[in-house]
Amino acid sequence: MVQLKDETILVKEHLSNSNISAYTDNSAIHVASGCKWPAMTVIMKLVEQGKLILTDKISKFYPNGEFSQDANDITLLQLMTHSSGFRYLDEWLAALDISLQDSVLGIAKGGTINGKSIPKDKIFNPICTTVMYGDASMQVAGAIAEKVSGNGFNQLFLDILANPLSMVNTRFTVFDGEDKKIQLQLMDCLLK
Repeated sequence: MVQLKDETILVKEHLSNSNISAYTDNSAIHVASGCKWPAMTVIMKLVEQGKLILTDKISKFYPNGEFSQDANDITLLQLMTHSSGFRYLDEWLAALDISLQDSVLGIAKGGTINGKSIPKDKIFNPICTTVMYGDASMQVAGAIAEKVSGNGFNQLFLDILANPLSMVNTRFTVFDGEDKKIQLQLMDCLLK
């Protein structure tokens, strides 16, 4: 779409290909990793409010041995800068029918998804030695934000960012865009 400052629309076209039907004005569009910056903005707002500190360790929020000893020492800053040592993606992030907290507990200690045993995530690189872009770290950071706020991540996003900016058609949701469990995948956001 090309729109002038006076709101006159010069060009408006809905694109598609052989695998995707044409978008409409009401289509929900998955923006994938484009959601990391608003997610980090929400988390940094909690830092600004004094609810989180960038040097907070995972063990502060999961103190009952959920994570391994080396993962316990990962800080919020390391999660947000992709220097935690966690890998890019795993089955705990791809599961569409579990909550964000359940996803993070799976990352931490493994478990079962749909009857299949899935291991915990390993730390692939020593903490803070390598930048390894990924979503597992953001899942954990988002789950920490849920814990300190008492709200699901979608509600946090709405309260802190979307509503104040009048982003009335934007929300965090599951990877496939369905409303199965709205605050499931931190990495996925829909924009209309």
